[in-house]
Amino acid sequence: MGDVAPRRAPLWDQPLRELLTNGVLEGAALLSNQGECEHAYGSLEHVFDADALPAAAQFLDLFDGHDDVEPRFTLAGDKFITIRRTECALHAFTSGRRRGLCVHNLPMGLLLVVFPRSQLPQQVVPLVEKFCDGLRS
Repeated sequence: MGDVAPRRAPLWDQPLRELLTNGVLEGAALLSNQGECEHAYGSLEHVFDADALPAAAQFLDLFDGHDDVEPRFTLAGDKFITIRRTECALHAFTSGRRRGLCVHNLPMGLLLVVFPRSQLPQQVVPLVEKFCDGLRS
């Protein structure tokens, strides 16, 4: 009585952790469609801890079909500027391209990933998109 079963890791947990372990990504977070942080890893692990809604709110309306979305975001103390946006993804960088940010619209919410300058966007973005395509199918 009162025993709670341990929460099982989602199927995508291990592939995402591998991208973090291999240094491709610095951090990742999955936000629900309501802005709650469901899972967070690496440098984003504690970003959404205390008062997640203000940090998450800036991303919630990105894919609602309006073009008047603010092209700047603040995450983990860094200011990102959008360089590319599609129906289901957004790519942004800090000044000097010290860090990159990818935001992907998924059926279960939004996936945010950050990657270091040492990783070229042309290498990281396709890996993240392939990962997200797998989640969408």
